[in-house]
Amino acid sequence: MSISRSAYLLPRLLFIHTSGQVLSRTRISRIMAMSASEGDVYVGTTERGLTQELQFPVPWGNIAGKAWGDPLGRPVLGLHGYLDNANTFDTLAPLLPKDLYFVSLDLSGHGHSSHFPLGMTYKYENYLMDVHRVVQGRFSFIVWLLVFLHQKLTLLLEQLQDMIMETVSNVIDRKDIKSYFVFMLILCSFSALAWKKFSFIAHSLGGSIAIMYSAVFPASVERLTLLDISGPFYHPLEGTVERLADSVHRKLHVEKTSQLPPHVYSREVALNKLLQGNEWVTRKSGAVLLERGTREVEGGLVYTRDLNLKNLGFFSLTPEQAEELVKGVKCPVLMLSATERLAPPEYDRERSQMFLPLFKANSSQFTELQIEGNHHVHLNNPERVAPHISAFFTPDTPTQPQTESKL
Repeated sequence: MSISRSAYLLPRLLFIHTSGQVLSRTRISRIMAMSASEGDVYVGTTERGLTQELQFPVPWGNIAGKAWGDPLGRPVLGLHGYLDNANTFDTLAPLLPKDLYFVSLDLSGHGHSSHFPLGMTYKYENYLMDVHRVVQGRFSFIVWLLVFLHQKLTLLLEQLQDMIMETVSNVIDRKDIKSYFVFMLILCSFSALAWKKFSFIAHSLGGSIAIMYSAVFPASVERLTLLDISGPFYHPLEGTVERLADSVHRKLHVEKTSQLPPHVYSREVALNKLLQGNEWVTRKSGAVLLERGTREVEGGLVYTRDLNLKNLGFFSLTPEQAEELVKGVKCPVLMLSATERLAPPEYDRERSQMFLPLFKANSSQFTELQIEGNHHVHLNNPERVAPHISAFFTPDTPTQPQTESKL
C-alpha cells in the first residue's frame, strides 16, 4: 500500500478500538478526551466529539486554538471579538452541522496565544497575517520540532503508532504504517492547517478580519458568516492627527503599566470585573470566557490578555478603504445582526447604509437577518443563531429571507 493511501486511511483507523470494534463517535470522544485531559492541556467533550487544543508556531511564540469535529470534515475557522477568546464559540459549536471541522482561534494577545513583543502594536493587518499563517502558512522544521517536543506529542504519536500496529497489522504492512508517520511528521513540519478553501464564522472584531481576508484571498474562502458586524471598522479622515497623538500617549502609558506585576484576583472578583466590562455577556457566558481568559497563579487568577490591546493600532481604515474591502468579498455571506446593537443607532445606520448594498452587489449570495438578543447572542443564546448558520452551510435549505443571488 502506498504512503498516500496510508495517509488517507489511517486517520479513520484511529476510530477503531484495540479490540477491532468500531466505536460510536460519542464513545470515541470520551475515550480520547479522558486520555488527553490527564496532561496539562485543557480538553473538553461536547455532543460533537472531542474538543482538541491546537497550537501553531509563529515568530513571536504560538497562536492557540481549539477544534470540534472530524479533521476530515468541511473546514471552518472561527474568529472571536475584541478582548474575547476562542471560548466564545463553546456554546454554539455543538449545535453546528456534524460534518464541519470547526477551529476557533485565540487571536494574538488573547486567550492562550502569545503576546506581541513589548513595543509592537496590534493592527488589523497583523491579524490578517495571523489567519494566513494558521491556514496556509509555512514553518521551519526546527521551529515545529521544538514546539512539538515541548507539547510532549512525541509520546502521544508513539502510543498511537503502537495502538494502530496492534489493531491493523493484518490490514496494512508495518513498513507502510511507519512510512505514514514519517510522512505526517514531514507534512506537519512544513504546514499549518493547509486548507486550500475554508469558511469563516466570525464575531465583531473577528468579522472585520474575516471580511478583510475574504477580500484579499477570495479564492480561499467558501462562505462567510458575520455575527453582529456589518462591515470593517473605520474612522473618517477628519480627526486623524488628534487620534494619532492620543494613540502615541496611550501606547507609552500602557507599555509602562504592562511591565508591572499583574493583578491577582479570586475567581469571583475576576468574573465580576469581566462582566463589568462586558455588560452584554450573561454570568454563565462570562464564566465560559473567563476559563480561557485567565490562568491560575499562587493566590488566584490573572488575566491572560495583553494590556497593549487597549491601543489597537495607530491608524484605522478610512471609509473608502473599508468599502473597497467589502467590494472584494465574492463568496456567499450570511450576516446575523443582534436586535440590541452595541454601537449607537446612528452609527449602525450609517454602516448598514454603506456596506449592505455593497455586499448585495458583489457577493455571490447575501442574506441579512435580525436575531433577538445582544452583541453576544451567539454565546448567550446559541440556539437562536445555530439554525440559520446550519441552513447556510446546507445548500439545499437556504436561509430565509434571502436576497436575489447573482448566480
